[in-house]
Amino acid sequence: MFVDKFAALINSLIQGDGALADIVTDNDGIHLINNTLVFTLRGIYLLICKSEDIPYSKFRAALYQGNLNQELGKLGYQVVISDSTGNIDTSWYQLKPIEVV
Repeated sequence: MFVDKFAALINSLIQGDGALADIVTDNDGIHLINNTLVFTLRGIYLLICKSEDIPYSKFRAALYQGNLNQELGKLGYQVVISDSTGNIDTSWYQLKPIEVV
């Protein structure tokens, strides 16, 4: 459901899009660290769903019930837990390239 939006973020990261950096600066729930996106669920929700009429609870459920990481894997990326607080709403996640071993 949200793979296309994450794919657009990946493209922005790859291209070093300055507009993405400006957007992230205005959102406390998202940071750019070493050209990866680190975010809370609320932060990424505000970034990719702010212009749509999707409640946060539906967004969160869709992420956890969907196959986002499987689809992102086809693009060479994944979402991992960056800093767990024990609560999915306050933990930090990271969109980063898959490391090839």
